[in-house]
Amino acid sequence: MKMAAFFSRFKLLFILLSMLIVTILFGDTIPINVKAFFYAISLSIKNTLVFLLPLIIFIFLWSSLIALQSKAGKFVILLLILVTTSNFIGIMTGFEAGVNILPLLNFNITMISNELRLIPTWNFTFPQIVDTKIALLISFIFGLLFAFKPNTYVSHIAQKLNTATIYFFRNYFTPILPLFILGFLFKLQHEKILSELVASYGPILLLIASTQILYLTMMYLIAANFKIGRFFEQIKNMIPASVTAFSTMSSAATLPLTIMCSEKNLEDKSFARIIIPATCNIHTIGSSIGLTIIALATLQAFHLELPALKNFIEFAVYFALAKYAVAGIPGGVVVVAAPLLETYLGFTPEMIGIVTAIYILFDTFGTATNVTGNGAFAIIFSKIYRPTKKDGT
Repeated sequence: MKMAAFFSRFKLLFILLSMLIVTILFGDTIPINVKAFFYAISLSIKNTLVFLLPLIIFIFLWSSLIALQSKAGKFVILLLILVTTSNFIGIMTGFEAGVNILPLLNFNITMISNELRLIPTWNFTFPQIVDTKIALLISFIFGLLFAFKPNTYVSHIAQKLNTATIYFFRNYFTPILPLFILGFLFKLQHEKILSELVASYGPILLLIASTQILYLTMMYLIAANFKIGRFFEQIKNMIPASVTAFSTMSSAATLPLTIMCSEKNLEDKSFARIIIPATCNIHTIGSSIGLTIIALATLQAFHLELPALKNFIEFAVYFALAKYAVAGIPGGVVVVAAPLLETYLGFTPEMIGIVTAIYILFDTFGTATNVTGNGAFAIIFSKIYRPTKKDGT
């Protein structure tokens, strides 16, 4: 029973690892037309998601902001400012770590010759009706409008759409996620770069983990007012939630324990029951740092220039806003970030496939970072917010 539960928790991770190993070991025995077929499927899934993404972003962001209407105006405004700022700083931290350390790792792959390129059996694209960043801005405006001027009917519709979209992702997209990645694995294996990529990403994951740990250390030092004794006490209190998040790969599944652990670090215990659920899926330091470094590493691997600071900031702003539209599903942040990676960083479909696979394989540590970071954020937010009776929370 325990083994079944363990496998269930890590099912997606096991499947991806198995696919990776089998593709590396036996990829040369698979007919080229089979690889081309699965590559076409991967591209079709990707193109369909990109077409639907503006609607998905609108639903998630709109509904998540409307859900805050029960909170006081001061709470909502401060929460949005601090969450967006924290996510943005996390993204920029990943950027600084990437651009300064990745060149030292000499991380790149052999250029692909035209003779080796895998051509998909078919490839179709949908016309872009609404730009992703326009969908972000519109949903943000509408969400805030109905958050401050509640409407029961609108709230009901938003909740229904949110529930239906999450149901779609968890019951239809998540099961085919391995299929989405498989086609890109076949392409990389056929072009003789998959083994090289796998071997090269080890130091990258170490860089991500180190950066995340340093960032969390700074957050908790700030939360403890740089008092070392208090710092270690806060970390100790959050360890159960961090370990659980690592094993379940789910911030939502860890939510009750995260609240309990955060209560020990807050003077007002009830505040943990307000701020932790509100930030569970929107304040994600793990993905801010992790996805950014993986993206920069992938650019370098494909011999593309790392972006200059001024060019990266626009991507960082939209990525920070896009986090409000991320559902609590494996790889959800990559789905939302994919069009931004293509638009601002010049990613190709196969590069998106690589980022998706690597990100999910490393998601255990990223989820633990998200949960641990939310514990520190709750302390910092409570110090700034200073609720009063007039605020009503």
